[in-house]
Amino acid sequence: MADEMDGDGLDRDSLVTPPSTDNRPSVQQDERVNYHPYRPSPSQPHRCTRLPCLFLVSVAAAVIGSSTQFGYSTGVLNSPQQVIRQSFEDRNITFSSLEMNVAVSIFAIGGLLGAVSAGILADFLGRKYTLLVNNLLVLIGAGLQSLAVHPGMFIAGRFVVGINSGINTVLVPLYISEISPVRLRGAVGVLHQMAITVSLLLAQILGISKALGRSDSDVFYGWRLLFAVPLLFSLVQLALLPWSPRSPRFLLIKRKNEAAAKRALKRLRGAGANTDEEIQEMQAELHSQQQR
Repeated sequence: MADEMDGDGLDRDSLVTPPSTDNRPSVQQDERVNYHPYRPSPSQPHRCTRLPCLFLVSVAAAVIGSSTQFGYSTGVLNSPQQVIRQSFEDRNITFSSLEMNVAVSIFAIGGLLGAVSAGILADFLGRKYTLLVNNLLVLIGAGLQSLAVHPGMFIAGRFVVGINSGINTVLVPLYISEISPVRLRGAVGVLHQMAITVSLLLAQILGISKALGRSDSDVFYGWRLLFAVPLLFSLVQLALLPWSPRSPRFLLIKRKNEAAAKRALKRLRGAGANTDEEIQEMQAELHSQQQR
C-alpha cells in the first residue's frame, strides 16, 4: 500500500486525466457570434474598409461634389474684387463698387431661393437626382462668371451659383443622414461642415495667388480661372454619384416602395447586413405620418 502512495499522500493510480473540455466554437460559430455588419469575417476576403465601399463613395460624392460648392462660392469673391474691376476697366467697361456689392449680396439671395425650393425638389425628384440635376446650375453659373464680358453677366452668374449653393446646403445633410447607419449619422453629418470650411480656405488661398493676376489681352486669364474651379467639384460628383443608391428613407416614406428601399439598404450596408430594424423604424415613421 505504501508503494502505491507518494509522499504527499496521493494515490497516483486514482488520478485520471480528465477529458478535454475544449469547447471553443468552430470558425463558423465564432463568425456568427461576433458578426458585425461592417466588419469582415475571417473567412471573407479582405475589404477596403470596415464600412461598405459603396456607402463611403456615396458620402464622398455628396460632400466633395456639393458641400464644397457652397463653401468655395461663398469665399471666392473676397480677395479678387479689385482685380476683377480693374480687368473690366482695362477694356473700357465700368464695374462700379455698387455693382460689385450687388454681386456679393445677390449670392445670398440666390441661396435663400435655393434653400426654400430644395425641399420641394427633394420630394419630387429624390435626394440623389436633385443633387445630380443641381450640377446644371454649377455649369451655368460658373460659365457666366468665368466668361463674363459685362458686370450684369457676372452678377447673373453669382445669382445662379447662389441658388446651387442653397440647394446643396439643404440636400447634402439630408441625403448623407438618410443613407447612414444610426450610430454614424452624427459623425457623417460633420463632414458637410468640414468640407465647407476647407473649401472656404481653398478659395482664400487661390484668391491671393499672384499667379492668378490679370491680363489686358487674354479674356480667359487670371481671376476667371477662380470661378471655373467649381466645375472640378461637379465632375467628381457626376463620376461617383450615379453609382450610389437612392435614399432608402425617401423610397419607403415618400414613394412607399418597400422593396426598393430594402434593395438600397442592402447595397449600402452590405449583402450580409440585417436591415430589418432600419426598415421597421421607417415603417413606424410612415405609419405615424399617415395618422396625422
